[in-house]
Amino acid sequence: MTITRQGIPTGSRRLLWFGLFGGHAAWTLQLIVNYFLASLACQPQAPDFAMLGVNGYAILMVLVSAVTGAVALAATVVAFRRWRWSGGNGGWAAEPARWPGFVALAGFLLSGLFFVVIVAGGMVNLFLAPCIAPR
Repeated sequence: MTITRQGIPTGSRRLLWFGLFGGHAAWTLQLIVNYFLASLACQPQAPDFAMLGVNGYAILMVLVSAVTGAVALAATVVAFRRWRWSGGNGGWAAEPARWPGFVALAGFLLSGLFFVVIVAGGMVNLFLAPCIAPR
């Protein structure tokens, strides 16, 4: 295991950045894929299918939200563990070696927020049809 100048392992640095950006990337992916599926559901030539009596596009959108929510939750857990590993002080000290704690705390808060946003966006698909306009 290689140790960086700041005293953190290299693999740990990758996890630190995943904790910071993982939730945002998951939310962005969820938003793009669900918008694509919703626009596909509204096309007149799109196949109309259902699973378990529910619109198939809505089920696909919920599945996309579940997968991206799992990624955001994983990023939140990773960031929390990195924050605890750094001493859990948030990196408020002015020392340059304390930046991993600040990045981990920011990742924990942001990825947690994006997890909540992904869950809220996915729950909407359980109650509303992807395309309300008639085809």
